[in-house]
Amino acid sequence: MRFELSTSSLSIALTALFLSTTATAQTNSRYPKGLYSEGLKVLDPPNLASSAVSATSLRAIPSEIPYSCYGTALSRENKELPAINCAISSLEVFEVTYPDCERSWKMCRCSDADLSREDMMELFGMLSPNLRAQVRNLMAFKTSKSAHAYTSNEDVVVFGDLRHWTVITHEAAHVLDSRKGGLSETAVYEDAIKKDTCTADYYAANAMTRGDVKEPWAQTFVVNTFRKLGGVLKADAGCMQNQLDVVADQTDDFVKKSRCDMSMATTEGPMFERSPSEVLDKSITIENFPASLTAVSPSKTAYPSSDIVIRMKESEDEKSAGTTALRTTGWGIATSILMLQLWYMN
Repeated sequence: MRFELSTSSLSIALTALFLSTTATAQTNSRYPKGLYSEGLKVLDPPNLASSAVSATSLRAIPSEIPYSCYGTALSRENKELPAINCAISSLEVFEVTYPDCERSWKMCRCSDADLSREDMMELFGMLSPNLRAQVRNLMAFKTSKSAHAYTSNEDVVVFGDLRHWTVITHEAAHVLDSRKGGLSETAVYEDAIKKDTCTADYYAANAMTRGDVKEPWAQTFVVNTFRKLGGVLKADAGCMQNQLDVVADQTDDFVKKSRCDMSMATTEGPMFERSPSEVLDKSITIENFPASLTAVSPSKTAYPSSDIVIRMKESEDEKSAGTTALRTTGWGIATSILMLQLWYMN
């Protein structure tokens, strides 16, 4: 399910992935045709996954936490978003670099997350360098439900054992779309949809029935990136050729270049120093590699313990603002679940 929250300070897109092996996608004549009726997971071949760029370093950050990671870890359940409730003392923070970019990324994971640090680095390495450079932080948490992911501002948050190139690419596409001023909402893309006779899949098609062009655009981005990386599309992919051409014109610089362009990269967000009650649990060991690296030292003075309450209050205020915005969108959870079932189920 993908929820779009738009406020002055918060924009969250939630995309949930249902990995069912028994259900089948249903055809509905009310919806435009979906090229991949089985969902885009068929574009997850081993050859693309194995081409992921390997990280060159991992460095523990034991004393500081990105603000966005802090707020996400403490998220409480509400009608629209799942609870996370990861104790800050269990929240790992580490900095990762890749050989194709001159910047590093802060990653956060709860110690019980389904994805290991190595899994996170491999998943993120599947993105092309300029697309990866659009994302600020990658986070991973455990879930008792189906694996899913969402974007929040410029962060990607993953729940469960999610290792799909198509999903991480879809989420990064939402970040790119937003950072470039709404590529999905341009007249040229909307005109392309009108000219074509299909969308990428039923997930995109269902979104169109609600007037949502962000999902079809992100799915088209995934399909276009697949073909740019050497993947072979279905023979009848011409039914969405106009969308593919427009998205290619808009985004090829984020797919084809072998190194990231720092002028296109997002900037890092603020960091908080852990308070005494938030010190990382001593049972959690994060080994740097190469081994010669040393842990990052705190760059800011310690916050008073009362700041914990302030940060939690700010996090709740943001969530409340986002929830209010979400309720004005006019479409509910039931519609979202139907949309998902038609997108990513066998």
